[in-house]
Amino acid sequence: MDGNTWIVRGLVEAFVWIENLRIKLVELKVGMHCQECIKAIKKAIKKIEDIETYRVDAELNKITVTGNVTAEEVVKVLQKIGKTATSWNEEENSVLNGNGEHREFEG
Repeated sequence: MDGNTWIVRGLVEAFVWIENLRIKLVELKVGMHCQECIKAIKKAIKKIEDIETYRVDAELNKITVTGNVTAEEVVKVLQKIGKTATSWNEEENSVLNGNGEHREFEG
């Protein structure tokens, strides 16, 4: 490889590294009915790697997470404790499944 190829490869790798460092905001709606639910949710969220901050708002049934994390990662963690999360910004009848896809539901 010539010198230019190495430079381009280095720039691409640097861009990918910087892109991965970006702090993301994840907002989800999750049912919280009691203090035990809230406690379980907080405990589960704390275990997610690369979280900068998190906030659990029981009044709004809203979870806000910042860091190098995706909504799908948070949803998977919540599913493990039996919680279903919907995207805060999506229509109310849209549920995020563990694969990051939306599926429609009734009721």
